[in-house]
Amino acid sequence: MVLSWNDAVDIGYGRGRLAREAAESLSRVDAALGRPADINEAWRSPEQANANYARYLAYLRDPRNNPWAPIALPADQSVHCVGYAVDTDDTADWQMRVWNDHGWFWTVYRNGQLVERWHLEYDRDRDNHRNQPASVGGSTPFTPAPVEPPKRKKRTMINAAWQDENGTIAVQAVPGGKVTLLTDPREWAGIAAATGAEAARVKNDELQQVLQRYGQITAPAFDTSTGAAAQIVVPLDGASDRYQVVGDRVEWINGDQLQKLLDTGARTVFLARDQIDRMK
Repeated sequence: MVLSWNDAVDIGYGRGRLAREAAESLSRVDAALGRPADINEAWRSPEQANANYARYLAYLRDPRNNPWAPIALPADQSVHCVGYAVDTDDTADWQMRVWNDHGWFWTVYRNGQLVERWHLEYDRDRDNHRNQPASVGGSTPFTPAPVEPPKRKKRTMINAAWQDENGTIAVQAVPGGKVTLLTDPREWAGIAAATGAEAARVKNDELQQVLQRYGQITAPAFDTSTGAAAQIVVPLDGASDRYQVVGDRVEWINGDQLQKLLDTGARTVFLARDQIDRMK
């Protein structure tokens, strides 16, 4: 049964609405993450769900003459419409451990492959904190529980990577960032060697869903949302040398300098060797 807007609960911070017990769980997730979770969509109106489904069917029937559309279900089958699903960019490994502990799980798979990393659904029976009291709405600041992200084996800004059937690899540097397409396997070999990252195998249309979801930028640029933070340059060929961006140039840095930059929140970008040489 579709949940009405009036019966759904405001989850605060302009993020939309959910069924009450899902909203209460999300409030506990917020506290565990240390901030309000990034929610792109929660409860969905039946009108919107049916419109999404119509576009999806049109694309499946005639993909050449209809724009790409993400996987969608009609309102009477959509978990969004009953208030038990969210779309979020907070899906790093340590964040998923928090979501899973609170009963939120990935559900959209095709041929055994996860195709919608952003889509999570709530299962009360799997919520280890379901009996803990929680307020909903997010109208007042909360005191977050201390959560320390796990230490990584290697310093890296690679959040996710996908490889389709043609060998094209899409790399996302930070959660929610735009995706860079790599068509030269040597580029990905360099990134994998430098960061320890692995690419998930997906179908061509599934990779298009990723691009539609996050947007795309042209290699060798990577979206690291740097703002005013310092930038560390890592060679794509996997070499161990590191550089700091200084204006429009790069300067070699030693291990101590690298650690200091990392400790101050510096961001990492990956560049081809010839591009680094031109910037020296």
